[in-house]
Amino acid sequence: MTLQMNLLIAGVAVLCFAALVFVPWDEETITPKIVNTPVEKIVSDIDEPIISNFEQCIAAGNPAMESHPRQCRTSDGEHFVEDISIQSSGVFLESMKYTKNAPIIDEKKGYFVDEIADGIYWLVASGYQVMFLTTGEGVIVIDAPQPIGEKYLQAIQEVTDEPITHMIYSHSHADHTGAAGQIFPSNIEYIAHQDTADILVSENDPNRPIPTITFDDTYTLSVGNQVLELSYIGAFHSEGDMIILAPKQKVVMAVDLFHPDAAPYRAFGVTVNLDTHIEAHDTLVNDFDFDVLISGHEQILGTKNHIKIDKEFVLSMMDITTQAIGMVSSDEVIQRCVDDTMEQWQGKLNDLEKYMVEHCTAMKEYVLSQ
Repeated sequence: MTLQMNLLIAGVAVLCFAALVFVPWDEETITPKIVNTPVEKIVSDIDEPIISNFEQCIAAGNPAMESHPRQCRTSDGEHFVEDISIQSSGVFLESMKYTKNAPIIDEKKGYFVDEIADGIYWLVASGYQVMFLTTGEGVIVIDAPQPIGEKYLQAIQEVTDEPITHMIYSHSHADHTGAAGQIFPSNIEYIAHQDTADILVSENDPNRPIPTITFDDTYTLSVGNQVLELSYIGAFHSEGDMIILAPKQKVVMAVDLFHPDAAPYRAFGVTVNLDTHIEAHDTLVNDFDFDVLISGHEQILGTKNHIKIDKEFVLSMMDITTQAIGMVSSDEVIQRCVDDTMEQWQGKLNDLEKYMVEHCTAMKEYVLSQ
């Protein structure tokens, strides 16, 4: 082949290459379909974490479906459901069963203790119930019922080795607080409403140490990782009654206001003021955010529904007594009240008949005083 021919072939090749590079293509007809896979995508495919539960699914950026419990679906179709027994706040799901069913009390120990929310322990023994909290810096105890006594310390030692640093009086009555001086250290902080403190000072009972911290309306106790909000909403049972709320865990303690699933203690909990007693039901339901309530008695946890039922019971007795006063002689009012209330509430509340005469007597006095 001659030199001229070689040069001609080379020139044609150069022109063809230039045409490919510089001449615009018809994109609709000749654009090549090239799939470019970014390096980042290749790396992410290689290093993509294994997703095996709801939390990992959410952490990987997948959306949560707002169901109950929540659900998460990965891009490749895997489906995970949130384990709602694992909670950072509120009452533990498994503890909600105690709003209907009483726990089994170990006969040898004589008490039941369980963590019902983060750091909050519910203690049930001898017809009473209390709560105490671990804080990381010490234990906060609430009340010290005489019938529980030393079992209180045994329950605490069963779940923690933290020392007791604070004791809160729900109110002054010795049946709920009279073991304090016997079982708790004398050098801890004792907290009470001012009215309760005044009563304890006047009664001078060594088994109920004088409070070192008092308040009139509200007080916030912050110890370690726990916060309690203490409130006075009136003397619904006795002078100096206190509401104790753990806001993070949604647990409240209000002692001797009512008995969940049962009729009240005699004369509506021997309340000093029936109007305030009734109002306290509404205040707790409307103004406090909680899931369960520790009532001081019975063997189940209370709820807002229990509070509503108790209020309904009190108001129904008020209506029954008012009608009886207008229909029968004064001597017959109490018996009519007993009979009609028993007929209306039979099978709805435990211990209905136990204090019925005392309830009707107190309600007759109240209605006649209005």
